[in-house]
Amino acid sequence: MKKLLLAAVMALGLVGAAQAQSADRGMYIGANVGTVLQDSSKVSAGAVVGYQYNRFVRTEGTFDQIWYKNGNGQALMANAVLSVPTGTIVTPYALIGAGVGMNRLNTVNGNTSVALYNVGLGTRVAVSQNIDLDVRYRHFAAFESVNGRKGANMVTVGAAYKF
Repeated sequence: MKKLLLAAVMALGLVGAAQAQSADRGMYIGANVGTVLQDSSKVSAGAVVGYQYNRFVRTEGTFDQIWYKNGNGQALMANAVLSVPTGTIVTPYALIGAGVGMNRLNTVNGNTSVALYNVGLGTRVAVSQNIDLDVRYRHFAAFESVNGRKGANMVTVGAAYKF
């Protein structure tokens, strides 16, 4: 009888562990608004679609629209995100990614698009089981020089819905 009881307790423990792990994975979508720090006239809005593999790793695709005084630009990025679980509702993370930027104002050799990279830091705050608030800083720069520019620093605030 003791062996049967011990086996049942162990089985329940494995089921609970599997459920906890499955809560750490899945798809999410989100939206954000922000600004580019070098020029207060720049405003941004963006969207994100991603997949959380476990408590530590996720990948995401982002699209950002940036409005300038004299025009606008877009950035389409693929990011790898490394989270640092704290055991609380707050989860800091770092990200790195690459993609393409499109801007009608700054051309590179006659092209209106340029290969970009971005690195950043952020924090997610769990508001509910399915909704996180997200605050992030990203530094964008071109792989090759664009009219002598050194890149841009963007700060955004957003929300993500986890499926």
